[in-house]
Amino acid sequence: MLGQIGAILDRDQLLNSITKNVINLLEAERSSILLVDSTNNEIIHMLSRSSHAEASPTKCINEDITIENGFTTNSIVSVPLRARPIVLGKERKILEEQMIGNLMAMNKTYGKFDTEDTQLMEILAKQVSTILQIATLFGQANNLFLDFIKVLVATIDAKDPYTKGHSKRVSEISLDIAKKFNMEGDLIYDIRIGSLLHDIGKIHVPDHLLTKPGRLTEDEFEIVKTHPGVGDKIMKEVRLLSNVLPAIVEHHERLDGSGYPFGLTGDQISMMGRIVSVADVYDAITSDRPYRKGIAPQSAIEHLKLQSGSCFDVDCVNALTEILQKNEIY
Repeated sequence: MLGQIGAILDRDQLLNSITKNVINLLEAERSSILLVDSTNNEIIHMLSRSSHAEASPTKCINEDITIENGFTTNSIVSVPLRARPIVLGKERKILEEQMIGNLMAMNKTYGKFDTEDTQLMEILAKQVSTILQIATLFGQANNLFLDFIKVLVATIDAKDPYTKGHSKRVSEISLDIAKKFNMEGDLIYDIRIGSLLHDIGKIHVPDHLLTKPGRLTEDEFEIVKTHPGVGDKIMKEVRLLSNVLPAIVEHHERLDGSGYPFGLTGDQISMMGRIVSVADVYDAITSDRPYRKGIAPQSAIEHLKLQSGSCFDVDCVNALTEILQKNEIY
């Protein structure tokens, strides 16, 4: 079990996998996991899963699990989840184990739970406690990483007051589009980070060009056009961010080859690059600039649709249209 779910660090996926494994290993009708809320030291019922294929996991908080959805228990195994608190930094003192929750199996499919089942649950509980602690540590590190990314993005936006919030908005739009395609969790995460960092290369562009009140000359525009390549070169040095590079280097590429920096065409442009390019253009043309006012969302969608299939991915444009219509923006 440890090897099977140890790589799952998303909290919901993790709890889901744990209860599924308990049902399979103990031949139970249902499994539940309860965790201690560290803010008030109360136990919260986090997840229940039924063994029936058609029954989906349901989250609930502080409810009597014996009556949830009419389910009653006649046989139950409940074991505590215990772990030592995680201490980040140089401190090396040994801390006592604390109870972090409970793991339960209910109603043996055939007969009643026995001593062997209890022993198996105790083994599972030790593994689950370890995995939950790893997930907690990962979550803390991930939050720190995201904070660092946001500082970088704020630095880029500070170079041009007219584009303040642009990277954040592009990330939000990109995420909405990606979710419409039911993408995998890891890819969703990469798109989130990549779209936030898509303009990181503008660190290299002189401020006077980014804030120029009029249109750029041809030579000036050539300098600005270097920012995807510069961003790619910067981020290539960060191995942890290798998966997000397409968002950085491809967000100005166009399907017909008219984009930059490489003039990629068609399938040469990744789905990540296609998504971020649509989000980037939509936010850019709906935002005010020193030399023009932003256009209305409906006009922006019409602009994208006119060039979908030639410059922009049709599915991405259609997804954005549906998102705006659902949110009554267009």
